[in-house]
Amino acid sequence: MESSPDITQYGICGMRKWSSRGGAATRQKEPFSRGHLHDFLLLNVDLTQNVQYNQNRFTCDDVDFNLRAQSAGLLICRFNNFSVMKKQIAIGGYGTFIIKTKASF
Repeated sequence: MESSPDITQYGICGMRKWSSRGGAATRQKEPFSRGHLHDFLLLNVDLTQNVQYNQNRFTCDDVDFNLRAQSAGLLICRFNNFSVMKKQIAIGGYGTFIIKTKASF
């Protein structure tokens, strides 16, 4: 990634999502592509400082930010030679805290 030419021209860089179906048949032939970035982002804060992140959005916030950056004319680059996988942790986080509304139904 560091050796990519003009990496400072990209607004957002990221990796493709890991797939268990890996292997030569499903591997991307192109080392780079433009598309939705999953879970791992490198933001160029100089270029993305005018792109507003919607803090009130609870679902698809990554899709919303990708679309806002694209509509602002920023380049979005996905490095296909790398992949990222989220580890699911069974306990802790938001799963242990049950959110209840004040109004009773």
